[in-house]
Amino acid sequence: MTACTRYEAEGLLLEERGEALPEHLSTCPDCRRAREAYAALRADLAQVGRSDLPPENWRETVRAQIRERGGRPATDRSAAKREGSRTLGGAPRFRRWVLPSGLAAAALLLLALLPLLRQAPWKSLPTEPFLTASILPGTATTLRGHGEAQPGDVLQLEATFPDTAYRELRLYHNDRELVARCTTEGSTDSDPCRLAGHGLRLRLPLTPGRYQAVLLASDAPLPAPALDLDTDTAAALAAGARIRVGDEIRVR
Repeated sequence: MTACTRYEAEGLLLEERGEALPEHLSTCPDCRRAREAYAALRADLAQVGRSDLPPENWRETVRAQIRERGGRPATDRSAAKREGSRTLGGAPRFRRWVLPSGLAAAALLLLALLPLLRQAPWKSLPTEPFLTASILPGTATTLRGHGEAQPGDVLQLEATFPDTAYRELRLYHNDRELVARCTTEGSTDSDPCRLAGHGLRLRLPLTPGRYQAVLLASDAPLPAPALDLDTDTAAALAAGARIRVGDEIRVR
């Protein structure tokens, strides 16, 4: 029986666009395993730092190992033709290295990961607040698509913060009611808040209406909330806080 690849073919793009996932991706065992594997990969890549990057002379080192293990560059025309390369203006268009299969696979993997390594932050902590949201059905443990929610479902928010003295996760209902306020100081080990490494995790049952999460990070004390999304956000911004507003989640 062939494993389902619908998550790789469809789900990855939908998540990248921030769109809702079809119900199949939450119920199909193959798709659920694929989602978990990709989530673990993203988490691992987010932890990559400067010490994990290859040295500046890594190309020379790889080429030296190729020569030592019997690899050869196809630099002349006849070799290029034998390897299937095309020529332009009588000169080889590219060089192909003939490698032992194991070393070739390692070199390709390194080349594939290099752009990700270059883009990775040098610190394990982000420079701006970062938020992920998931909807947990009230009677099951499988995740629904982003933004899909019904009364009784549970909203799970996971927030990571830069290295600032004051960090908060706030959740507003219908823009006017502050239904949860989590901080990295105080009693965050009681429901619905939990400390999660350098960040926070919030789980809250949902009722009909609109939910909006806001992350605040600042080196100075944050203004106390006035229970109104617009007022609170404006006050925090005026105080110099770094702010991340999550996508609106509708429950109906």
